[in-house]
Amino acid sequence: MSEVPAVGVARFENARLSRRDLLVTTDSGDIVYESALNQWAVLESNGILDSILPADGARVKGSHVLLGHPWSFGYYHWLFEALPRLSLIDAIPELSELPLILPGDAKPFQLESIVRVGIDIDRLWRPSTEVSVVDRLYLPTLFAPSGVPSPKAVAWLRRAFLAAEDTQPPTGRRLYLSRSDAPQRRLLNEEEVVGYLTSVDYEVVRAGDYSFDEQVSIFAGVTHVVAPHGAAVSNMAFAPRGTQLIELFGDSYVNGCYWALASILDQPYGCVIGKSEGLDYTVSLGRLKQVMANLRG
Repeated sequence: MSEVPAVGVARFENARLSRRDLLVTTDSGDIVYESALNQWAVLESNGILDSILPADGARVKGSHVLLGHPWSFGYYHWLFEALPRLSLIDAIPELSELPLILPGDAKPFQLESIVRVGIDIDRLWRPSTEVSVVDRLYLPTLFAPSGVPSPKAVAWLRRAFLAAEDTQPPTGRRLYLSRSDAPQRRLLNEEEVVGYLTSVDYEVVRAGDYSFDEQVSIFAGVTHVVAPHGAAVSNMAFAPRGTQLIELFGDSYVNGCYWALASILDQPYGCVIGKSEGLDYTVSLGRLKQVMANLRG
């Protein structure tokens, strides 16, 4: 059984912050690998390994805390990796009122979730120049490797966004999360799958059509979810313990992050792996019915 890594907050004096991806380098020019999620791919895609940062940057006076990270524009990475950093910040009195650094193009769900936990928008700071030099930068560490939900992060999300964990009765809603508006990893035979699911009382939902608060509210009462793998499944963090999840994949890409999340929350989990066609895929309706029956016991 793997151990949950220790978490903490690092402090850097005269830290250089790159606007692109919010990468941090020290005043001696060393890259802070933690700011790249400990992912070599982040450094390669950023181009920082093949370039020389300007010797000077816009000076940012005072102390700031880095909340965002290179992948925090994604809903999953924001929920499970960036946002829970607030629990570390709040635990240290001298950090609890400091400005929080977000990307310049912060997404609506990022701002909505921050407001929901009681943080004033005026407390946010977003870089506007290629490189900023921050007098004193605090960097909270990751709760777990990127892509792996941490039990501590999940517990914090439920405390922060559910009025009273596990006390609200499920609404009984059954959801199919559509990715019909996504650029990739779409279910090609969605019409066939939806035709069956709606006949057994599932609703079709596109999570992106709803605000952050609305998504939390919807998932707080669900009992069954069927979904192609995608960011919307992150909302299972707000679903009751015992909510059933069936995840759909193509055989060219399978990711276990939501299986791990379901394990943390005692949510029965099954998956159907179909045949990929490029970045999209088709699944067997017969196999889906079989998995649904197996989960019913």
